[in-house]
Amino acid sequence: MLSKLQLYGAARLVLNVEEGVTDEEDLGFLYFLLNSLGVSRADLDVLLCGQWDPDKIDAAIWNESQ
Repeated sequence: MLSKLQLYGAARLVLNVEEGVTDEEDLGFLYFLLNSLGVSRADLDVLLCGQWDPDKIDAAIWNESQ
């Protein structure tokens, strides 16, 4: 299973695709990798308490990495 920091990082990657920073192929591959690890977008949603705010995710990544 992924650590909390890795899950936050995955959520940030999902947002990057949705914000147009990267493309849909990257999102498809990301979901493939997460699925291989048994992690779904719903799992990320639970971790984030439904709050997909980039600033909050970035702060959580920063806090978890300290």
